[in-house]
Amino acid sequence: MFRLGAVCFLFMLLCSCRCLNTKTDEKPLDVTIEPCILTRNPCYTAGRKIDVKGLMLHSVGCPVPSGERWVKLWNRKDYGRACVHGFIDAHSGVVYQTLPWDHRGWHCASGPKGSGNNTHIGVEMCEPEFLKYTHGATFVCSNEAASREMVQRTYCSAVNLFAYLCNRFQLNPEEPGVIVSHAEGNCLGIASAHSDPEHLWRQLKMPLNMDSFRQDVAKKLRVYNHPFRKHLSSGRRTKHQICHYGTRG
Repeated sequence: MFRLGAVCFLFMLLCSCRCLNTKTDEKPLDVTIEPCILTRNPCYTAGRKIDVKGLMLHSVGCPVPSGERWVKLWNRKDYGRACVHGFIDAHSGVVYQTLPWDHRGWHCASGPKGSGNNTHIGVEMCEPEFLKYTHGATFVCSNEAASREMVQRTYCSAVNLFAYLCNRFQLNPEEPGVIVSHAEGNCLGIASAHSDPEHLWRQLKMPLNMDSFRQDVAKKLRVYNHPFRKHLSSGRRTKHQICHYGTRG
């Protein structure tokens, strides 16, 4: 009887450990994800899926820091211009997930080599309310200290979210073309002519760039013990203006 009880105890303990490990593997790193699927948006109702090959980082290109506001704006039957997989709130760093991760989004349009919508998850970082765009991707800022704090917050949340997604979809963050900005997507020929999010970091004089972003994701991903080897060379930057339309592609 004692032996049988000990065996049962060990079996239950093993099952418990497996459950805990599985739960830990599926938990995002230091980031809150709020499901807010845009069920009314034509992109969602189209019902198309993708085989996720990469992740694309965006910045909204206007001074609207609230993720909830973007959700309300885009969750309409008549909003057929664009749709992304998530917005990162600039005040809280919370990720508002707006599409299932393997759903085909409308976030980067297309280029001469096809569309990143067919391969990449697209996530938008919301921007501080202290910005005023003057033309294209150029802006003036009325409170640089507060703006940098908010931009740093969205950057950190994006790092954690992308590490979670790389783990979930078995992606190498430092392999060429896996993690790209919208601007880099344009250079690769799979996205329209945008400058985000590098324009934001550059004009706020922040020590951030896509190479550092990929490196930070790789560091976070080590928590998951996910293997990766290759390094991405410095990407070219585009000087094209931000365009808020045509991302459907």
